[in-house]
Amino acid sequence: MPNSRPLEHRPSASRPPVLTRGEYAERGRQLYQPRAPTPFVMTLIMALFVVTILLNYGGIGPAAESARLGLIAVIIVGFFLLAHMVVRRRAGRLGILCPACGRYPLGVRGLRYTTKAQVEAILARGCCERCGKGLFHAAT
Repeated sequence: MPNSRPLEHRPSASRPPVLTRGEYAERGRQLYQPRAPTPFVMTLIMALFVVTILLNYGGIGPAAESARLGLIAVIIVGFFLLAHMVVRRRAGRLGILCPACGRYPLGVRGLRYTTKAQVEAILARGCCERCGKGLFHAAT
């Protein structure tokens, strides 16, 4: 008798459980509530600030001004894309991904909205923009 305990059903990591609209709204609220930055995030922001100033005034980087401005633009766009990826990872930890495809329910349109507006758009639409399946089940 190797293991007599009944097996528990655990949702797989790639497929989050189906939530009610109210549960999704609560978890979405947790997603867009401001949080205090960690020391690592503050260090990263300060490093971005210092590097951008040094690039702007020619202390480091390429000699041509247009190349320096291009490098600054790449750094800032990269920073915002990284922040967007962090929000999507946090959404995964909160369990507000699509239960059918396991991805964030807003596709590329999500870049146009603030996080609060993203959650409101998902609640209003009620289905995943990527796969078209419903996101919520009826409350019991």
